Amino acid sequence: LSKLQDRVPPVDTAAIKEVIKNDLKKPIEEIFDYFSEEALAAASLGQVHRATYKGQEVIVKVLRPGVEEMVELDLKILKFMMRMINTLVESHHLKVLINVIEEFSRIIRQEMDFLLEADNAVRFRENFQGNDEIIIPEVIHQVNTKRVLVLKHYQGTRIDELDQIKEKIDIDLTIHKLIRIYGQQVLLDGFFHADPHPVNILVDEAGRIILLDFGMVVTIDREVRKELVRTAIALAKRDYDRL
Repeated sequence: LSKLQDRVPPVDTAAIKEVIKNDLKKPIEEIFDYFSEEALAAASLGQVHRATYKGQEVIVKVLRPGVEEMVELDLKILKFMMRMINTLVESHHLKVLINVIEEFSRIIRQEMDFLLEADNAVRFRENFQGNDEIIIPEVIHQVNTKRVLVLKHYQGTRIDELDQIKEKIDIDLTIHKLIRIYGQQVLLDGFFHADPHPVNILVDEAGRIILLDFGMVVTIDREVRKELVRTAIALAKRDYDRL
């Protein structure tokens, strides 16, 4: 399953270029100074290529051609199967599973809208403005569409491969930074990066956390945040009755 994060067999680059050309109404040579023929990463929904835009190093994330139709078909099949099974078998667990499928349907449609992801990235940049422990890549809005997302490129090492740079960074300090960053999202901002697998969390050689992929976010309302803060305080004090 981890291969779905960034090691799915890539789509032919010509098909990726066609998506960009159709969405931006220009040949790719007129948009980018340079566009890599080789995919940097290929996931279940999107494929990423390195490029240069107006002299700036960027990454270009493109929705895999045909994936929207494939997802919609899969969702229809899933819902049809669950309705059929639900008429034959009365089970609380099945009803819960139907709710899970409904939630998954909502989230995956959001993940396929790169304009929404761009808005999420902008909001994260605002929330962490002035924090030198984290990098949220800048969105290049001029070349963004629903199926194409262009971000400033930052070099980093995956969070699960830090042995490669442990001579340059403090691992314990990095863990504490992650706790502060996610603590701020959940307890203060109420806007949570909800897809924190290793491909989406990098560490640069200065020890800064680079967050990627803002397609899946969760908004946490004020009352829930208050309860989470109380829970965290009880845990820190080892007040198990309160917890």
